[in-house]
Amino acid sequence: MTNLIELNFNGVNLNYTHLKGLNLNGINLSFANLKGLNLSYANINCANLKGADLSYTNLSHAKLNYSHLNDAYLSSLDLSDADLNCANLHGSDLSHANLNHTNLYYANLSEVFLVNTDLNGANLIGTDFRGVYIRNVNVVNAQFGYNLGISETMKDRLIRGGALFIPEGDPKKINRTALLKRITNYTHRASTFSFVIPQPQE
Repeated sequence: MTNLIELNFNGVNLNYTHLKGLNLNGINLSFANLKGLNLSYANINCANLKGADLSYTNLSHAKLNYSHLNDAYLSSLDLSDADLNCANLHGSDLSHANLNHTNLYYANLSEVFLVNTDLNGANLIGTDFRGVYIRNVNVVNAQFGYNLGISETMKDRLIRGGALFIPEGDPKKINRTALLKRITNYTHRASTFSFVIPQPQE
């Protein structure tokens, strides 16, 4: 695996480059043009991607734990099966993005745009949804719980859309496979819905 650890590529143009499987831990790619990049299976933990253009980028199976993607342009990118534990995506555009089975455990999605986004099977436990704009989102088998910014009314709509909410207890002890087994005999009709989660007043 090639290592580019902690390098500074602030503002660089790397659109449509193939960097599959690279070790980019701690790298600074803030405001860089990464459009169409192949970063599948790359390690990009603790990286700075603030304001970067990652539209149409392949980040499937990538590791982006604790990374900063706030205010980034993430439209139509592929984050399927990627890990974004505690990542900061505040204010980013995730419209038309593929987050199928993406791990967003305790990630910050406040004020993010989720329009025509696929969250099928995503781990959204502890995720911050304050101020999120949601429209036509697939949440079938997505896991929620311990979230900020989700009212009981919105929770009901998510459940009707096929989402799963974990029971009370320690979220670290929740077994995802066990949760899915609970609905083995019940098939949700894949559905989409539209609503805006309001930002709480200070």
